[in-house]
Amino acid sequence: MAGKIDPQVNNDMPQGPPRRPLAGRVIDVLDGFVDLLVLLFILLLISFGIFSLWDTHRMYQSAAPTVLETYKPDTEPYLSFGELHKINPDVFAWITVYGTHIDYPVTQAEDNDKYINTSATGEFALYGCPFLDYRNSPDFSDLNSIIYAHHMDKGMMFGDLDLFLEKSFFDSHEYGNIYFGDKQHGLHMFAMIEADAYDFTIYDTEVTDVNQQEYLQHIQDEAKFTRDIGVKEGDNIILLSTCAGGLTNLRYILACKLTDETYEDPFYEEPTAKDGLPFFLTLPWWWYAGAGLLILLCILLWIHKKKRKAEADESDDLTCDNGEIRR
Repeated sequence: MAGKIDPQVNNDMPQGPPRRPLAGRVIDVLDGFVDLLVLLFILLLISFGIFSLWDTHRMYQSAAPTVLETYKPDTEPYLSFGELHKINPDVFAWITVYGTHIDYPVTQAEDNDKYINTSATGEFALYGCPFLDYRNSPDFSDLNSIIYAHHMDKGMMFGDLDLFLEKSFFDSHEYGNIYFGDKQHGLHMFAMIEADAYDFTIYDTEVTDVNQQEYLQHIQDEAKFTRDIGVKEGDNIILLSTCAGGLTNLRYILACKLTDETYEDPFYEEPTAKDGLPFFLTLPWWWYAGAGLLILLCILLWIHKKKRKAEADESDDLTCDNGEIRR
């Protein structure tokens, strides 16, 4: 009869590739989606880690003494320092502690808050800038003057003050230099102190001839190490103060005698090529190890994904060979 389809003929027609059950296809889609999320999360962690390290590296580079070394008053007539003073009139001095990274311009503002987060060029910077207590005279004529700066890793700002807690370092590092008033002056270190931030005697900027001997005795009593350089009444003292890190009130203080005599730097070395290494060559070893593990995890996920796909394809082939058709 015309138009009648033979059932036998219909059954022999090609049926096409078998289809997996709906539940299996949904699981495959969800599995791929989860793999994608995990991969994106890992890539996000890597990106965030790289950015954090780069940002920290940039901050330490900005806080390094070499950034402003072109303005350092090394030779007369100190025109370079005058250029920095034009950029920021609050800059009035330059301090150097030989054998350390302490080699910075010094500022002074109307309070002790401004230069906690302001650089020597007057821009916002978390690392701040060394600054003289606002109560002190900028010509360091007070019997006790205090210069503050952050305690940073890698010896930036006043981060190297804790080196003086080692007796051998204190004994071998005795001198420094401070420039102000168009003239170079010497610094002779005579005491290393661990003090409380609320030790109002140590942080007294109004020491007078009447109580200076008592003040000097207090320094001797609180000092971890001292050096007998003949500090006496009438001498001008400069304290370099920084926090000890963490949330404690502990402060590291290096006490110096201001002198008209200047001293040669026995630790001076020519700059090395290491100072100009690219960012990625300055990263710590553990960062490379962590990044390598994350990359390895990504590769393992990719291999696992490929393996699961191959197993699914093999299962479909077996189903087709057995003549089973799944709708």
